[in-house]
Parts: sequence; C-alpha cells; structure tokens
Amino acid sequence: MAITNKMFQDRAQKYEKDIGILISKEMIDELKIIVETKFSLYIEGDRLVIEPKQMNLIIKEMVDLITEENKHNQ
Repeated sequence: MAITNKMFQDRAQKYEKDIGILISKEMIDELKIIVETKFSLYIEGDRLVIEPKQMNLIIKEMVDLITEENKHNQ
C-alpha cells in the first residue's frame, strides 16, 4: 500500500479543523517523506503492518516541522 499525498491532505484538513493549524503542501510532502523513510510498511496475512523504525526521532522531527511551519505562518 502506497502512502499518497491525498492521505496526508485529508489528515491535514482534519487537523486544521480540529486545532486550527494550517499545513502547507510543502509540509505535507515533507511529512510524507518522513513516514515513508521512518516506517516499515508490509502486508502480513490480511493486515497492513506499520512499524516505526525510531519512534522518538520520528515524533521529534514531525513536531519540529510543525513548529517551524507555524512560526512562518504567524
């Protein structure tokens, strides 16, 4: 299963509605790259398995990106 920009855009719109954070297309692309490079995705039986490679690092990178993006939007 490929991670698509549409998935990230849908999620970004949900978060924008929930907490009022604007997320740019460039940031969506950066988050997509983080997920694709930091997570292992594979099919096991009838399940999609998503395993973080280094969860703390992933969370820190995503928070840093969002924080930086919000500084630019203010």
